[in-house]
Amino acid sequence: MITKPMDVLEQFPIRKSKKQKQAFRDAVAEYVKAQGYECQGEKGSMGSQNVIIGDPEKAKYLVTAHYDTPASLFIPNFITPCNFLVFLLYQIAIVALFVVAAFVMGVVFGLITQSPEMGGAIAGLVYWGMLIAMMVGPANKNNANDNTSGVVSVLEMARSMPENLRDRVCCVLFDLEEAGLVGSSSFRKKHKKTTEKQIILNLDCVG
Repeated sequence: MITKPMDVLEQFPIRKSKKQKQAFRDAVAEYVKAQGYECQGEKGSMGSQNVIIGDPEKAKYLVTAHYDTPASLFIPNFITPCNFLVFLLYQIAIVALFVVAAFVMGVVFGLITQSPEMGGAIAGLVYWGMLIAMMVGPANKNNANDNTSGVVSVLEMARSMPENLRDRVCCVLFDLEEAGLVGSSSFRKKHKKTTEKQIILNLDCVG
């Protein structure tokens, strides 16, 4: 049971499995309803389930955060929010690392098997295997920043919102963002006309 937003950090630090996510969603629903909000779950693509606090069709402002826990990376998740160029270069370097690793493995297997086709197949498997591991691998236990911080911020904002302003704001906690922005894409698809008119604030890695 959540009695204050920061309880999420202690009670639901990992939200990766279906069971973990459902327990989290149930606790959030109970908490925000006690604060006087409407709360509903909304199913999306690939089994995603977003948590909607308030009325998304009437709100002028949308405050969002993803609640799913990212996979544990084999490389540092280096983020520089104040220097986009460095961040972009780091992301390019990661892709380059994947390509080089896949190329080397492909060449090695191609030489061993004397089959360029086998080498190409292995290179493809290595590249996609590394990419998938980044999205669906074992849960990162050190995820207070990404994105428990965003979840706590959204809940705290909802808690402290004056009652006369609550109908103007809707909060949404997205599922399966780490798998490729699945939750937010599903929400956008279902509420396309409304979101085009809303001011949206997304909280990710508040830190």
